Amino acid sequence: KKMTDIVDLSPQLPISTSYLGDGLYVEYDGYHVCLYASNGIQKTNEVFLEPTVLEAFTRWIRENGLVRSS
Repeated sequence: KKMTDIVDLSPQLPISTSYLGDGLYVEYDGYHVCLYASNGIQKTNEVFLEPTVLEAFTRWIRENGLVRSS
């Protein structure tokens, strides 16, 4: 399966921030998936994943057996 078969990254309104654990948060701005760390007061590190990078990352996760196939 291609990433586009699994996740719809078509432009849309931003999605609310979610806490993933271990001080890591995720949000979506309508184009990028933003992963960031926070010290509880402010963002300390940010990584913006554009759709092609998110697809490559998701493929890497699957290829390395880090997620179960559905």
